[in-house]
Amino acid sequence: MTSPLSKVAAAAAALALAAAFAAPAHAGGSSWGPAVGGFVAGTMIGAAAASGSYARPAYRCRIIEQYDQWGNYLGAQKVCRTAY
Repeated sequence: MTSPLSKVAAAAAALALAAAFAAPAHAGGSSWGPAVGGFVAGTMIGAAAASGSYARPAYRCRIIEQYDQWGNYLGAQKVCRTAY
């Protein structure tokens, strides 16, 4: 499931990319416009893609053996902690 923010970022990146290729190059000038627009669009797309991978916390789980105060084995329990 994607968040509304990532949809907005993807739409903005697509708009920047379209604007970069639609902008005419100046006569006799350099054609840095499409290169800059492509860089900006790539940065926005990369940021939107990277933000989705960190939306959920990562868990590290392991089995812990449980003993009472006299050392008798009571069983095992799964314990999970976030990896932050």
